[in-house]
Amino acid sequence: MNLANRQFIEDAVILIEENLKNKLSLDEISESLCISKFHLHRIFRAITGMPLISYVRGRKLSSSLTELFDYKLKIIDIAYEYNFEYEQSYERAFKQLFKISPSFFRQQRCELSVVQRIDTGLINDTSHGFLIAPRYCVKHKFYLAGMEAIIDQTENYKNNTTNTNALDFYYKSRLELANCVNEQIYYGFVTYSNSSNIDFYMPSVEVSEPFSSNPPFTCRTIEACNYAVFRYVGLHPPEDLNILLLKELYDLIYMKWKPMTQFKQAGRYHFERIDLKICSSNYCEADIYMPVNV
Repeated sequence: MNLANRQFIEDAVILIEENLKNKLSLDEISESLCISKFHLHRIFRAITGMPLISYVRGRKLSSSLTELFDYKLKIIDIAYEYNFEYEQSYERAFKQLFKISPSFFRQQRCELSVVQRIDTGLINDTSHGFLIAPRYCVKHKFYLAGMEAIIDQTENYKNNTTNTNALDFYYKSRLELANCVNEQIYYGFVTYSNSSNIDFYMPSVEVSEPFSSNPPFTCRTIEACNYAVFRYVGLHPPEDLNILLLKELYDLIYMKWKPMTQFKQAGRYHFERIDLKICSSNYCEADIYMPVNV
């Protein structure tokens, strides 16, 4: 069973929401869902940007704001209702998340940004994992160095050319490059040609300084740009992120997201970014950056 899918996330979210006033530990949640706590932790961090228990605590505190509107309720009673052991524990966690105390929130009636329940409608299933609807960011100019090749997509689907090139570069050729910013972060940089069946693919790493000539390597300057960033999560090694799986992801991006957004692609390229430090033999996390005009 592929546990990295939307139904699993929906079940997890429901479990958490139904138990916001009970004690919830990582072990208890993973046992109820019949999933490794390591996978559970990784998946929720990939979706929310925070550890699972931080998400649970954030949902408890966000839910408790409703009770704080009722001035007849004591803060200590609200703390106990949400299974905080002490009033001080509740107040400390509240201040850490919202930067103000519960009593100050009551007095000033100020607006707060809450930890929202995960919207599973933003998660799309794939055959080996799921793709999360985009976040948006801006990146400064940076430099990528790698080994660019012309890719015939018909041949690519038949022989998995890009995957072979990526592995050869990362585990062999990359070792000859100097000034690597972070050798554990891999970039797959794709430049579009005028032919629908031909692209340029450059397995690469970020370097601190550009260079003009260093055969067989190519260096590209990626100018500052706004990006829509899609996150993919799958329970398989990053080496299995091949052209067939990537096609699923790009079909979702181009057929489901792109027609519904006002943003236009800002350049004839995109790139995949994989932090191999957080991947393993049974976990893959990759970000797909699409340049957009905002």
